[in-house]
Amino acid sequence: MKKIGLLLFISCLSLVSFAQNTVDIFSTGPLGSYTTGSSTSSLRSDNAIRATTIFGSSTRGYGVFNLSSIPPSAVITSVELHFNVETVSPGGGGGWTTRGVVGDLSTITAAATLYTTMGLGTSLYTTTYGTTPGNKVLPTAAAAESFIAANLGGTVSIVWTTN
Repeated sequence: MKKIGLLLFISCLSLVSFAQNTVDIFSTGPLGSYTTGSSTSSLRSDNAIRATTIFGSSTRGYGVFNLSSIPPSAVITSVELHFNVETVSPGGGGGWTTRGVVGDLSTITAAATLYTTMGLGTSLYTTTYGTTPGNKVLPTAAAAESFIAANLGGTVSIVWTTN
């Protein structure tokens, strides 16, 4: 009987060692924290993530994510980016590039520097979100998995830009 109990214990232990965890990380902060925001080359704004191109002027939006809740030894097998599109301007819904930037964009106070930095990030996704507002999901992609895995324990910013 002891041998069967030991075998069952070892079997259960091996199942636990292969368990996967899902970690949800949100970009949140009080008004004025700039953990989410937007920037043109001359104006920085807090809270709303806007990404537009109107009359040749472009706005880039971002969110800051703290990855310290993911153990540095974690193996990243999937990354999904969930977000909500509140409005689509007439003629909008074209191509978008979603980028990953190492570090906390909320600490960059000069609009021109912030805008330029947002354009230098690693391309994670290039897609269209369509012309319908609502919840959107960008499925896992090798570029996003690699970016998150390389920055575990740190802070990253995700940027939305129009193509």
